Amino acid sequence: MMPGQGYRRYFFSMPFLWPGILRILQEIILKGAFFLTQAAVPLMMKHKSGRILAMIGNSYYENWPIYIPHSIAKVGLVKLIECLAVTLSP
Repeated sequence: MMPGQGYRRYFFSMPFLWPGILRILQEIILKGAFFLTQAAVPLMMKHKSGRILAMIGNSYYENWPIYIPHSIAKVGLVKLIECLAVTLSP
């Protein structure tokens, strides 16, 4: 038996949960990072210095079927950081 097999069956048997879970994770992961960066950028511009870092974790690189909404939000976070790097670079 594989770890998480019971959870996997439960998770995939209730696809109606996905939109709610994805929305919550986007609120926490993506919007949190966006609004924090939005607050920090004026200070960075004022001091003409600074860095934006994101702790992504291995859910971005590894494919775990039971964490699909979490992985999708992490991929969005990576893209957000990449776009901010290009937008805010000197």
